[in-house]
Amino acid sequence: MDKPDLYNLGCAPLTLLAAKQVDELWPVLTWPMRPLPVLDIGCGPGDVARKILAPRLPPGTKLVACDISTKMLEFYRQHNALPGTITYEQLDVVQPDLENSAVWQYAPFGKVFCLLLLHWVPDNSKFKPVNLTSFA
Repeated sequence: MDKPDLYNLGCAPLTLLAAKQVDELWPVLTWPMRPLPVLDIGCGPGDVARKILAPRLPPGTKLVACDISTKMLEFYRQHNALPGTITYEQLDVVQPDLENSAVWQYAPFGKVFCLLLLHWVPDNSKFKPVNLTSFA
């Protein structure tokens, strides 16, 4: 999806679904004493990150939002920005070497979220397992 205006018009039900899922998950999450960045993979237009993830993060926690679409990231910057809290990076989650992507410069990550993304990946068999514990 490379039409952020159109996607944003119809994503309210999906945002509510993500909020419900995060509400159920949040009470069992633990957070390090020293804030570590949080990664949001497939952030799209940014409504979930800004409205659901960012308000719940511990103080001082940076949110690294990434998406494959530069148009989505630009929409995010224009409509859902939180300067000083959210950083934006382009990322293709099926690229062969995620560890060398621009996103990994922010590692280690305290948490990694991937909400509302997998249905957009045309061939998820290309996913390469990444040991995220090596970044924590």
